[in-house]
Amino acid sequence: MTGGTDTAATLLDEVEILRERVRQLEQALYGSASRMEEYQHRLGLTVMQSRLLGALMAREVMGKEALMIALYGDRKQDWPDDKTIDIHAFNLRRKLAVHGVEIRTVRGIGYVLDDAAKDRVRRIVGAEAA
Repeated sequence: MTGGTDTAATLLDEVEILRERVRQLEQALYGSASRMEEYQHRLGLTVMQSRLLGALMAREVMGKEALMIALYGDRKQDWPDDKTIDIHAFNLRRKLAVHGVEIRTVRGIGYVLDDAAKDRVRRIVGAEAA
């Protein structure tokens, strides 16, 4: 009986760690909330697209469920349709493609930014935020 409780507690800890990594990455990328808003404005990113980008920058392959948690929190009843992630990814892809950044789909799993794409995003953010 306690095994399930331990598993749930571990999963909640992992979700909180992921959220903290996304917050740290946003801080590292944008420097401040006002700078993040300026970056969103320059590239035309929505808040959700920025969160999606932050989650992809923080991890290797991100499954749809992990991305839903990163974007909408861990209360599944608050989540929109799971196709929402696909729509955000599609729109973010279009905006990043202009800068030569590709978000890859890992069939049956989710999405990934490879190291070269992450480096490119860092250079773009550094150049545009300066």
